[in-house]
Amino acid sequence: HRELARRAVRESLVLLKNESNILPLKKNIDILLIGPGINNIGYQCGGWTIEWQGDKKNDLVPGVSVQEAFEAVAAENGGRVITDYTKADEADVVVLVIGESPYAEGVGDNGSLTLYSHTAMAGNREAVRIAKETSLPIVTIMIAGRPMIITEEILDWDGFIMAWLPGSEGGAGIADCIFGDYDFTGKLPVTWPENEKQFGYTTNNKNYNEEKVLFPYGYGLSY
Repeated sequence: HRELARRAVRESLVLLKNESNILPLKKNIDILLIGPGINNIGYQCGGWTIEWQGDKKNDLVPGVSVQEAFEAVAAENGGRVITDYTKADEADVVVLVIGESPYAEGVGDNGSLTLYSHTAMAGNREAVRIAKETSLPIVTIMIAGRPMIITEEILDWDGFIMAWLPGSEGGAGIADCIFGDYDFTGKLPVTWPENEKQFGYTTNNKNYNEEKVLFPYGYGLSY
């Protein structure tokens, strides 16, 4: 069952940006892994997991976090995972894991959906700032159940992966694709808005123009 869950993660990931073919990452490099989502299964599972508002304490659900999966790959291939941002000068690339905290029903109502709004993971702002200040290539993984407004931030990112809410095996499935053992095959099931004014702007709109949005419905890259 865990292997099936891992496969589901691989097949649902959507690669949205891959400048200069930054991905797949080599397995033997030194990675600065930062962000509030690097080691939190509760964030990966989202709301309605065991409890109504999900596992915000990260102590209810067993699984494989992004950090655990990356460290396993590094250990087998002579690479290194660095989580102390003060050692950024020792890294080859930054992998930034950000997104939204678990929520259910009205608690998740949000009229802005920025990376720094009330439903966002605590620590997003600092992690985004630190990643930018390193001057290293940045690959961002978003853990969230819906698109967030990233129009300005994405300009600083070389790679961007939408992981949705990948569940308990999220870390393993993400590692499978980001290190190239499997290709990305997922496509966006929704339009990704450029700003708040585009909330609700879908392909059902008779004036739908995919050039106006950040990413259109059905978009997704592969290697």
